[in-house]
Amino acid sequence: MHRIMILALILLAGCAAGHRSVAPVEGARVVSLTPLPRLSAFAPLGGFKMDILFLVQRDGTVADVRFVESSGDPSWDRAAADSMRQWKFVLQEPDTSLEALWVRTSVIVQFQEPDVMTLGELTVGTQQEADSLYALLREGADFSTLARELSEGTSTQCGWFLGAINISRYPKHIRQALRMLGVNDFTPPLQIDAHYAIFKRLEPGAR
Repeated sequence: MHRIMILALILLAGCAAGHRSVAPVEGARVVSLTPLPRLSAFAPLGGFKMDILFLVQRDGTVADVRFVESSGDPSWDRAAADSMRQWKFVLQEPDTSLEALWVRTSVIVQFQEPDVMTLGELTVGTQQEADSLYALLREGADFSTLARELSEGTSTQCGWFLGAINISRYPKHIRQALRMLGVNDFTPPLQIDAHYAIFKRLEPGAR
């Protein structure tokens, strides 16, 4: 089985070039990320650490990525930067006087075996909706029925059923919640990007 990369992100305070401020430690968090490219043979077995500046716009999208401390492989760095420009942050108290903020982040790239689960998903737009559906599920409502009728997530393009998913694709708080699930258990509402999702863990091989 192939190893996969996992990321640990630590938001740091610091200085950055340019006229825009650096976001404080508590001022931003990553809510959506795309996978980094496959590593070449240079990568150390224990993983490595990068120090990165993200230029985060007020809507949370990334306008620019600059490496303070890179991986050491220029071609991989370029591909990684392209992926990181698709990441999304939440600025808890965005400064409306600034067009964007520099957020300095330490990214620790490590390795582990793939962590695959078979999942269903129910996604809605607000915390209130998610809490109401969670209450119905706890009272015994059928997950698949609610998801097919009410879910607003991308999974509705192929039904509520996500299938076998490598959960490393999700942010840390999602991964932690999923690892707590037994088969046929479901999570409480979890914020993911601009939505709230409830995940259900299914039997491996379920369809």
